[in-house]
Amino acid sequence: MQVVAVHQPNFLPWLGFFEKFDRADVFVLLDEVQLARRSATTRVSILLDGRSHLLSLPVRHTGSQSVRICDAELDTESPLLRKGAASLERAYSRCPHWSPIGAEALEVLADPPASLLELNLRLLTIMATGLGVDAGKIRLQSSLGGTGQKSELMASLTRAAGGDVYLSGGQDPALGGGPGPSGADYNDPAIYTEHGVALVYQNFEHPSYEQGTPEFVPGLTALDALTRVGPGIMAAVRDENATARTALRASGAGATVVQDS
Repeated sequence: MQVVAVHQPNFLPWLGFFEKFDRADVFVLLDEVQLARRSATTRVSILLDGRSHLLSLPVRHTGSQSVRICDAELDTESPLLRKGAASLERAYSRCPHWSPIGAEALEVLADPPASLLELNLRLLTIMATGLGVDAGKIRLQSSLGGTGQKSELMASLTRAAGGDVYLSGGQDPALGGGPGPSGADYNDPAIYTEHGVALVYQNFEHPSYEQGTPEFVPGLTALDALTRVGPGIMAAVRDENATARTALRASGAGATVVQDS
């Protein structure tokens, strides 16, 4: 069996992104889809002065507001980049595991490429390496093809990547789902069945760790965990999600195809 996960190339992603990355055999990044405004591809939360703080990347928008991720250009002259880098350094440079990962990410932000995709790929590779996740499993949508939208696109990309299992983000609706948006909001199980692809949900569980705050703040950039805990955080992520990971690899396809009801 070959497990494929598909995701936008997000900016300094959270631990859930990397857990899905780690669990897949092939991790496809969507570079030919439209860049959604105010999305995780250009925004991420950090913990600054004990509170969640949003970092945003400035993207040039000329003419049409519709732009593909692969075509999106950063406004490298914008003060938002300098302010964002300064906020990241202020938030984490005193953490015990800031170097080398945090320092390397800061170097990229200090001298960013013009391409949004290139910036996020560089940062993803740095973070994946720090977490012990194999960055060699990344494939770009543009190198694979794929047709259609939503479930059709995910299923066709899975097959193009040599996969027979699609690992979707979010919570399995058969288990009651979960709060917030999920892959289940747009997945059409019948389409995956037509393509001969098993559909399985990540069902991610976020591990907690010491942040120096009264209550744990989940959903931040994985740099929060990396700089505070170090590379060992990935072992905690795997342990927290051991049940779902074992179920995926259990036997045969390792997943139950969710049938159309």
